[in-house]
Amino acid sequence: MNELGNPYDNSASTIQGGCDTLTSKYIRLLTKPSSQGGGQYSLADSITLSFYWQKKGWGDGPDSNDSLVLDFYNFTTNQWSKQWFLKGIISGGQDTTFTSVQIRISNAAFLTDGFRFRFRTYGSKTGSLDHWHLDYIRLFKAYNQFTGQMDTLLQDVAMTQPGKSLMTEYTAMPWTHFTSLSQIDQENLLRDSSQMDYRVNGNAPSDVGFNNRIYNFNGTYVSGFGADNGNIFPNRPQQQNLIYTFGVDSIFPNTPSWNPDSTYFTVKNYFTNGNAFSGLKTNDSTTYTQEFFNFYSFDDGTAEVGYDLINAPNGKVAMKFEIVKPDTLRAVRIFLFNKELT
Repeated sequence: MNELGNPYDNSASTIQGGCDTLTSKYIRLLTKPSSQGGGQYSLADSITLSFYWQKKGWGDGPDSNDSLVLDFYNFTTNQWSKQWFLKGIISGGQDTTFTSVQIRISNAAFLTDGFRFRFRTYGSKTGSLDHWHLDYIRLFKAYNQFTGQMDTLLQDVAMTQPGKSLMTEYTAMPWTHFTSLSQIDQENLLRDSSQMDYRVNGNAPSDVGFNNRIYNFNGTYVSGFGADNGNIFPNRPQQQNLIYTFGVDSIFPNTPSWNPDSTYFTVKNYFTNGNAFSGLKTNDSTTYTQEFFNFYSFDDGTAEVGYDLINAPNGKVAMKFEIVKPDTLRAVRIFLFNKELT
């Protein structure tokens, strides 16, 4: 899909070709900044472009004739040249894990103050298909002049999934329905525990913990969970996706509310003592809005995948909502789109 959310080309049912392109800004890869003593970079600095790639993820997996390509730009000749590529076959239809790649710049022609790099994908141009995912794209001087060694290890702790609803069945329900229930019935609609999905890359930091906080619509603290620093990372395997489970210790208070029939709560999960390690800070927290508005919902309203009825004349799809009190249905919100090519 292009930047407007439309297919690159849907004039026919199958059209292969170049699709997404992610191009860096111009980078000074010759002149060293004054903070590094000035002068110029050389091949001895072992300047390295590293990144993680994943096929498919939650979307559509690339096929064997699809590919992900990395190009470098030669500022002197005004030419792009391919440095790395990967074919798109997936075995068994399964998601792949994120895999690390390190490309050392070994050609002095790229050591210019107009260096750029770009990633390109080749695949189907007819819709949101053949997905590739990139993360942790870094361009850095890998040679450490103080230790005389290469520093290529990524050390970071990251959230890997968005926050989850604290309700057992729905992601949202009408506030007036929730408040009409007894405290016991309200508790039965809420989870006793929740979870944080995270990943340790590199050496596990020894003094980092985890906190959960719930705030009402005006930012007032409602409840939370706090773990001592250092309690979730020691003796945990590295380079794996992990789950930390914690208790939800309080029911949502019925008052105050945003307005008589609607309110919301902000649920925040975050690492504590993030300064204990040198990783990125921007991926240390997730925030989720627990909605109590005028509707019931099973999902969070975002689209990860689509379904249709194929070769099913008069086919039907049904969804059932168990409401907790009588009410009037005034509207149904559903996302439909026309998948026809013309």
